[in-house]
Amino acid sequence: MTRPKAIGTRAETLVVNYAREWFPAAERLALAGSKDGGDIRLCAATRPDAPWGRWALESGGVMLQVKAGKSAKRAGALQIAQWAAQVETQRLNGAFGYGVLVVQRFNPYVPGPAGWQAALPFGAARELSTADTVPDAPGALPPLLDRQLWSSTLRDVLQLLRHAGYGAPLTDDEQENPT
Repeated sequence: MTRPKAIGTRAETLVVNYAREWFPAAERLALAGSKDGGDIRLCAATRPDAPWGRWALESGGVMLQVKAGKSAKRAGALQIAQWAAQVETQRLNGAFGYGVLVVQRFNPYVPGPAGWQAALPFGAARELSTADTVPDAPGALPPLLDRQLWSSTLRDVLQLLRHAGYGAPLTDDEQENPT
């Protein structure tokens, strides 16, 4: 195995192991060439008790694309945007509802994969954050804003996905004291 592939495999394994606490079915995906569907299937669909109802069951699940090593740690905005475009292609290839770019970053406040950068289109983050309050929120975003990246830590993005009905339900404590 080449050094870059070993770095990627290690990073993907760290992310899967971290995510399995709330997404027990999270798994690494096999490479599929030009039809690659991402590195990790976080979940295939939402929970049956998801707040979105029927639409949530048809959403197609969530995939993660992980970038690690020196290139990820040093990546600037242009590189992140290029990787995000690749994630969108992979999301469509794998027929996923959402695709999340996970970039290895040093975070002194949140160690390990939990503190790595996670990014998805602003429109997707907006849909996820309004899932239980406004399932059919009117007022589409302007196309340019809809495609802009929203970025946070992997921990926060996983919590947002759980709030929207993916993975394990939020505990009472998590609902009362979001972190």
